[in-house]
Amino acid sequence: MYNLNMNKRKILKIIIYILILVVAFSIYKIGTALYSYHEAEKTYADIQEDIGVSNEFSGSIDFDMLLKVNKDVVAWIYSEGTVINYPIVRSSDNNEYLYKLITGKSNSNGTIFVDYRCDEPFIGFNTVIHGHHMNDGSMFCSLENYSDIDYYNEHKIIDIVTPNCWYEMVVFASFVPKAGSEVYTMNIESTEAKDKLLEYIKANNDIETGVDVTAEDTIVTLSTCAYEFKDARTVVIGKLIEK
Repeated sequence: MYNLNMNKRKILKIIIYILILVVAFSIYKIGTALYSYHEAEKTYADIQEDIGVSNEFSGSIDFDMLLKVNKDVVAWIYSEGTVINYPIVRSSDNNEYLYKLITGKSNSNGTIFVDYRCDEPFIGFNTVIHGHHMNDGSMFCSLENYSDIDYYNEHKIIDIVTPNCWYEMVVFASFVPKAGSEVYTMNIESTEAKDKLLEYIKANNDIETGVDVTAEDTIVTLSTCAYEFKDARTVVIGKLIEK
């Protein structure tokens, strides 16, 4: 009986020890995530303040300053009334900025980036831009809200500024496709192929916007993770109009 009780005590101690390790690891993971969110928020807030877009957006972006921070900067994206107020970069692949801030520091928030396969960003028919869906609501998390028509009505316009032009991105579609679906088709030249893509978007669109889009327009597809099914993505698509 004595040995049996001793064994029970040993097992109990092992269980308690394991539970302590699990709790400690969980606290560490939560703390690491919170610090990562804070670090990213501060980094982008500092950049917003440096170029004068932290309080009011005028479309005037100091690209000379941004390019000193990172030579891969190609544009700035802003959505009034949301957290979307970020630089956009473009690299030679789609992995570099998944977990790296614009400053080059490793961070789970990453940086908003143009798909590297897009030959002529904002000039070619479909420019695809990727961003994370972060649990703290940052980056492209708010894109999921476009499934609500009331949210769409309040956020129909997204501003995109490049070194050469200030565009209004007029949102006309939002839905949840699978990663790699037809909506990610880029470098389209023929009218037939453009019409085919627009037909695909129209057939899958979850919101009725009444925005007229043709093969003569230039569109942008904003993409982030979704969780409705494996490899799901939320996309918000708009046509570009020069301001």
